[in-house]
Amino acid sequence: MKVCQALAKDVPTISSIIKVFSGKNSLLPKKEDDLYLRLNDFFVLKIDGKIIGCASIYIYSQVYAEICSLAILSEYQNKGGGILLLDAVLENAKFLGIEKLFALTYVPEFFKKNGFIEIDKDLLPHKIWKDCIKCQYFPKCNETAVILDI
Repeated sequence: MKVCQALAKDVPTISSIIKVFSGKNSLLPKKEDDLYLRLNDFFVLKIDGKIIGCASIYIYSQVYAEICSLAILSEYQNKGGGILLLDAVLENAKFLGIEKLFALTYVPEFFKKNGFIEIDKDLLPHKIWKDCIKCQYFPKCNETAVILDI
């Protein structure tokens, strides 16, 4: 398994992975056009050249960035790929000088095992809710907020 910066040719596969998880209401859906616009923010996880997962970073300020769209096809889960994607986003955040990396997640245990702590969502900047407004669960979000000081 290896993590690579996403390429334009990877967008259809990234889109299909996100659709699998947004169909299960565990990720926010993303339009393919938006994925192209945010291509530099995406990483892909590959096995033998096949994309099996993805993750992205969304920067809000020099203080806050969010790890988004972290997803791995179910048959490849629990094999260390999530940590590889998390590490890639974390290293990118460090390189960019970001102070805190957060996630809104249905799987807080994964993040807690990797150094994140659970926080109240209200402690995050209000501008993070721009995507949440599109969610069917807004404003009664049942995701957990986790954060890591970088």
